[in-house]
Amino acid sequence: MTKGGRHHRLLNEVVDALRDFLDDEAAVEAIRRRIADELPDVLYIFRADALIVRRILATATQLLREVNEDGDHDLRSEYESFFRNYLDRLKKSRRFARRIEAAKDQLLDRPELAQLVERLWQGLREAVETDAAADAPRLGRRVSALVADLAGGLRARPALRVEIDRGLTEAVARLASDQKPALSAFVSEQVKSWDFRQLTLLIEASVGRDLQFIRFNGMIVGGLAGLALYLIGSMLV
Repeated sequence: MTKGGRHHRLLNEVVDALRDFLDDEAAVEAIRRRIADELPDVLYIFRADALIVRRILATATQLLREVNEDGDHDLRSEYESFFRNYLDRLKKSRRFARRIEAAKDQLLDRPELAQLVERLWQGLREAVETDAAADAPRLGRRVSALVADLAGGLRARPALRVEIDRGLTEAVARLASDQKPALSAFVSEQVKSWDFRQLTLLIEASVGRDLQFIRFNGMIVGGLAGLALYLIGSMLV
């Protein structure tokens, strides 16, 4: 996350997202209504909610602009210090790492998260199915363009191709090593479930061409050996 200053790029993305949020009229109106609900009625009469919202937005927008333009802003320094301390604690403190792991497990066990993921998946699937059934699917064109751009980028960057190949090889090797017992059990159960006819068809489909060569070669060699034995026997008689 910190390699090459990626965490600062993340901060830039967050700052840009917040600026877009503050530029959204619907979001500003939602903030105004929330503030109005918390204010006494007498202040609402004098439209204090609008004044407060303007002050908040002006201050927040100014702060975000300064952070975005100043690479040495105090907020960036605080962010850097927080991030480094967090990583240091995560690496060195087993107790802190266990707390983070426990918080992650608690979050994953929440039924609300499962329901949210299910709704997101259902919405995504319905959107893909609707787009695929359309006369001019937009998703297909975008995926095709994305794949074409990716292929063009990989073609122009051989070093990146080598790095991706190396990473995939290492990932598959680790996965195979970690899942070796499960893979062995799966293959064993699959083979045990085959009947003799299915096993024969599978062997024929996999090595049938090689078996044909073996049979043909065996026929030729056997015929020549038989002919040689016949000739030798005839000569001896």
